[in-house]
Amino acid sequence: MVTWTDGDLHGDMRIDLGKNSYDVIFGQDLFPRIAREMKEWGLGSKYAIVTDSNVEGLWAGKLADCFKAEGLDHKVIVVPAGEQSKSREMKAWLEDQMFEWEMDRKSAIVAIGGGMIGDLAGHVASTFLRGISYVNVPTTRLAMADSAIGGKTGIDTPYGKNTIGAIWQPRRNYIDVNLVMTMAEQDYRNSGAESPKHGILGDAKYFEDQEKKVDRILARDPETLLYIARKDCQIKATVVEEDEREAGRRAILNLGHTMAHSYEAMRGLEEHHGRCVSRGVMVACRIASMIGPWTPEETERVETLYNRMGLPTTFPADVSEEELLAGASGDKKSRGGKVRWCIPDGIGAMVPFGGAWTTEVDDEVALEAIRQTKANL
Repeated sequence: MVTWTDGDLHGDMRIDLGKNSYDVIFGQDLFPRIAREMKEWGLGSKYAIVTDSNVEGLWAGKLADCFKAEGLDHKVIVVPAGEQSKSREMKAWLEDQMFEWEMDRKSAIVAIGGGMIGDLAGHVASTFLRGISYVNVPTTRLAMADSAIGGKTGIDTPYGKNTIGAIWQPRRNYIDVNLVMTMAEQDYRNSGAESPKHGILGDAKYFEDQEKKVDRILARDPETLLYIARKDCQIKATVVEEDEREAGRRAILNLGHTMAHSYEAMRGLEEHHGRCVSRGVMVACRIASMIGPWTPEETERVETLYNRMGLPTTFPADVSEEELLAGASGDKKSRGGKVRWCIPDGIGAMVPFGGAWTTEVDDEVALEAIRQTKANL
């Protein structure tokens, strides 16, 4: 079970995955500690600090300076910012950079960036010389809440998002809330979509806390952000501990992602993932209201919270609901081309469906939910 160094939701967190267990470190100004701990731990003989062109000048250079101060052998490797870098071609290029620097199986990767960097660098770590260690240093709220926890790594293909990848747990995560302070305002707001989702799927009080703390979240109050980060990690880690390989309950963490990934693909991966997730969650809520105990009042609460956070809750009016649903057939939860959905069972819980945690839904129900989630002309 998830444990804390200083009591519930205080200090740092331990995720219990047997031999794959690791710590999540929370705080501010963590770069000196990261470098010091890498030196004390001796995790790698060399450290590839993998980042993107946006984060390089903001944070990766500062982290590299701390590695230099500790005398650690390191190299900063920069990929172009954007989801398009999460590709087979960029994975091969990154591996070539590591081979040319003569990294070996005792080397390690430090991924510093948003979800794209964590997914790409983590996937490279899972396959380079049949697997090397890596550490996550997420720089966005979205990555802190979701992609940095649980070990899912991957790249995109023409067949969908994250369709090639592996579950490869990091050796440690460092959640430094100071890193979100440099995010552009809209990027920061877009990056908050996973937190309401976590409240819906696992903790009604946490959802209510977000309703009460929206202003402090948007003001980037450090103490509030530390609470949000710890709570997001706790909820996700608790599910991952139960089902590391996604054989059952872990599927609920994909709440809203069936439609989100379809819409992202429709937009050529140019729409921010968070803006797709908020819309996808709204579709799932409306399906839940048609087939389960979910109430219209709960849908309104979710829509209101997302809107207050500056996230969209409708698709553009000209989006084809048939095309959106067809795109979802390639979702990783699908079976035999049939879309399977995670359905909330009231805010704070998910419908278990006999331990499958997903279910097929009649196409007309799904299409109606999408129609209800489209903007008026």
